[in-house]
Amino acid sequence: MSDRTKSTYGERQGQRDELVVVVATVNHQRQKYEGILPSTISWDDFRNAFLTAVQSNYRLLKADRQSLWLALQKAAGDGLKPDGREGALVIFGDDEEDEAGNRVPSKANQKKKFVWMPMIRGLIKLIRNTGNVASIHTPLRRGWEPSSDCPIKRRCARTKPSTSLPRTCAGVSARSC
Repeated sequence: MSDRTKSTYGERQGQRDELVVVVATVNHQRQKYEGILPSTISWDDFRNAFLTAVQSNYRLLKADRQSLWLALQKAAGDGLKPDGREGALVIFGDDEEDEAGNRVPSKANQKKKFVWMPMIRGLIKLIRNTGNVASIHTPLRRGWEPSSDCPIKRRCARTKPSTSLPRTCAGVSARSC
């Protein structure tokens, strides 16, 4: 085996060991999360969504564990799964890329921190779960031209107004009381 192969094998073994520790810790904290999760989400679904996220992105194992547990508690408190659709565990202080696409360590020599971020599907789920919603509509638009059914009156700062990428806005109709 070459040194590179040994290094890669050792790194993968270290990732597996870290994953075993994370799984054991999450399983040990089961009662805490079950007490926070709403009845609509089972513990197994929540845990499996988290484990799938970790297995698909091993960089999650290198970040601060305390911030990981806090982010998971926030996800459970919101009643959303950290599956990348309802919400995501986002790492801040993550490594950056240079012009050539090579990873460059972050400038802050701090441990990377997790933050829980609900995503659009999760936000829509939360709105629907209130029971006060008659309908949710999301008209697809080209560009950012405002209309009567889309109250957004500003332009996107990142792209030119003539961009043909689809944009959307959401409208929520409340039920009358």
